[in-house]
Amino acid sequence: MDPNIVSLRQQFLMKLVSAAVQELIQPPKTEHASEQHSYSEQNEDWPSVAVELSPNLQVNEDCIKRHHVCELYGHGIDHIAEEAILQVHDQEVLASQLLVLTGQRLAYALLHTQTKEGMELLARLPPMLCTWLKAMNPQDLQNKDVPIEATARLARKVIELLPENHGQYSLVLHLLEAVDAISSL
Repeated sequence: MDPNIVSLRQQFLMKLVSAAVQELIQPPKTEHASEQHSYSEQNEDWPSVAVELSPNLQVNEDCIKRHHVCELYGHGIDHIAEEAILQVHDQEVLASQLLVLTGQRLAYALLHTQTKEGMELLARLPPMLCTWLKAMNPQDLQNKDVPIEATARLARKVIELLPENHGQYSLVLHLLEAVDAISSL
């Protein structure tokens, strides 16, 4: 199979998942509450449909599952993302992707809100973590107003998923310390 065709198919399935997650946070307004609930239930199935279609389209299922988890966390729907994580097989790759999301959340909390306490904390962080956070682009997050406690839970989840001998493990530990320090401000 032509890799370009497989890539296009993967992009299509990922867009399907992204649209379904977007609709979860902004369901259309209907006059009857039962219609709105029914619409939400239908939408929650689209990521499953994308995963079911992926083998037929010769797309890696796990890639679609990881994208779903990342989209949920990117939109701040952490409680559903925590359930969706259980479906992902390659937890190490997912942990690396979630590390970036955690960094984006922390970068937004520290660099874009620019509170006095946040700036003091930033000055005390290890230089490697500061440089890494400054390289993060929080604009990729769909929901930037996620409570810092949710970011701390996400950082703990990344530590849980990442093996201790992984190259990014020490970065995650520093990140968790920083998130915990912000939580205590």
